[in-house]
Amino acid sequence: LLILVDYPDFNLRLAKTARALGIKVLYYISPQVWAWRQKRVHKIGRLVDMMAVVFPFEVPFYERANVPVRFVGHPLAEEVASPLSVEAARTQLGLAPERPVVGLFPGSRRSEISRLLPVLLETAGQLYRNHPDVQFVLPRASTLSEADLLPHIEHNGLDIPIVADRLYDVVRACAVLVSASGTATLEIALMGVPLVVIYKVAPLSYRIMSALIKVDHIALCNIVAGKAVAPELLQENASAEQIAHEVDALLDDPSRRAAMQADLLGVRERLGGGGGSRNIAELALEMLGLI
Repeated sequence: LLILVDYPDFNLRLAKTARALGIKVLYYISPQVWAWRQKRVHKIGRLVDMMAVVFPFEVPFYERANVPVRFVGHPLAEEVASPLSVEAARTQLGLAPERPVVGLFPGSRRSEISRLLPVLLETAGQLYRNHPDVQFVLPRASTLSEADLLPHIEHNGLDIPIVADRLYDVVRACAVLVSASGTATLEIALMGVPLVVIYKVAPLSYRIMSALIKVDHIALCNIVAGKAVAPELLQENASAEQIAHEVDALLDDPSRRAAMQADLLGVRERLGGGGGSRNIAELALEMLGLI
């Protein structure tokens, strides 16, 4: 049995070789063929014996193409957690436990930092004027150094601590988050923290992506939920004014925050609620005829 994980350009070549040698192929974590270049599903179907998918909406997509598929649950559903209370998380991060915290999540790539961090800092300034008691926190992804972030924040006039290696504790500390679209939106959703999703790319890239992408939402938390749980602000709509407006609405309206948290709980339930690693292991043993 050959178990492949994501990374289609390389892994599908391996799958072709395995099939020629009579080796079964289990493909774990689907490429995002459901979002763009959907015709790749037929090539995948010719090369794999089983798709093990981590999102429930992927099952009917593969079934329509007659590709054997099993939903095993998302591994993040059992990994995303913080042992701390909101107050304890704030205290350990050097924040005042009684004051609200807004998280600024600009992404994990330098290109995202250059596009998104300036508008997040401008947003923070507007929020501070409206909510003088609000605090901010900025997690640093392992792919970035402080030198990637400091030039943007050291002269902005706000006290914004940079926190490395404690992503889930940072999420726990927050009342609301503003996050770049990506896996982080799913991690935030799994912790039940209200969020606003933003993204910007070059205008030409956006036009090309818009023509290719076949989903109604870009944020993983919204795609899994099947509806716009978190507001999505893209391109010119990802302005400081509009982001601040969405965050203000969440900070000022407890019922709105509670409604979003209930929807985020539904995202966790859709992802299988844990056990994903055990499920994929059992599927592999099943394909080997050992259980």
